[in-house]
Formats: sequence, C-alpha cells, structure tokens
Amino acid sequence: MDSKAWEFLLNATEQLQSCDSNSTARGVVTDAYSCIDSCWSVLSYLRGVAPSHNHKQKLDDTYPIVSNILTSRGILNVDIESLYKLWLDVRYSQVNVTPNEAFKRRMNAHTVFSVTIEEAAKQDGVSVEQLEENVYTSLLGDRFQAYQEAVSWLHDKSQNDAEIAGESGYESKLGNKLANPSNYCELSLVSDDAITRDIELTPLV
Repeated sequence: MDSKAWEFLLNATEQLQSCDSNSTARGVVTDAYSCIDSCWSVLSYLRGVAPSHNHKQKLDDTYPIVSNILTSRGILNVDIESLYKLWLDVRYSQVNVTPNEAFKRRMNAHTVFSVTIEEAAKQDGVSVEQLEENVYTSLLGDRFQAYQEAVSWLHDKSQNDAEIAGESGYESKLGNKLANPSNYCELSLVSDDAITRDIELTPLV
C-alpha cells in the first residue's frame, strides 16, 4: 500500500476509536468527520492522487469514487454534506448537537471507514480481516486487547444473572436483560505507553 494511504488509514482508525469513546455529542461529530476526511485521503492516495488540502474540495473529489457503494449502504451525498457542515459548525461555533444526531454521525463514520478499508484491502490483495489485523496491531499493539475479553465476560455474566432473576420472579427475563447497562456502554483504551499497552494485551488467567 502507498505509504501515505497507510498513514491516513492509521489516522482514520485512531479517529474512529476516538469517536467511539468521546464523551460529548460535539466531540463525536468532530471525530466522526475527521475520520471520514482521513478516509478521503486514503482513497485518493490509493488512486495515486494527492488529496486537496481544502476539506470541501477533497470531499467533492473523492466521494464519487465510492458513491455507489455508500448509497447501497444507506448513505447519500446529502448525508455526508450535512455532516461536513455540522463539523464546521462544531469547530467554529457553539452549535448544539443532540445525542441522537451524534449517534447517527458516528454510524456514518463507521460506514465510510468500512468501505475505505474494503477498498484498501482489495488493492493490496488481502482480506479485510487481515488488513484490519495489520492496522489495529500497528496502532494498538493487537487487534483485540485482553480488557475486551474481560468486558465481554462481565456482560455475559450480567445477562445470565438478569435471566436467573427473571426466572426467580423478579420482573421478566427479557426485560431484565434489555435493561442491562452494559448493552448501552462501550469501553476503549488507547495508550502510547509501553507498560500500559502490555497490561492491555496480557491474557486473563
């Protein structure tokens, strides 16, 4: 892969991680379009073309390359244009962003990132899974960190406890499981510190 395309693919991945873990709606929007903007750079470099430094020009130049794929996945040009404008508003004003809007924009970023990594994998002649492995290993040290296994175990245990409570007459099984807070929470740990990264990657015993 072109070295610049790889660099921006790492940027896009990092920005998507930040988008997923941002604690404010405005921050989610900022990270969401920053990720998409990096994706436009990736797609440009994959074609052997240096992207414009003007963000709007970059959008106009690059979106058509994947417009059909994005449309098939429910994202139209108007969606990207409106996110771009919202990104500008968030950066240069105190515009309010609702949690629902932030979630929608986060999903926009995930879709554009997914399409971008598929295009990159296709050009490199590798599977999407292998490219994702390479990207996340380069950025985080591994594709999946040990803490994610712990989070998954805690979620499953909580769901099992909720089902047992329902069987014991405390509300309904399904209602208890739907009310489990871990259904609506995510945890992301990113660090450049070698010791911290080693802890994140240490298997549970």
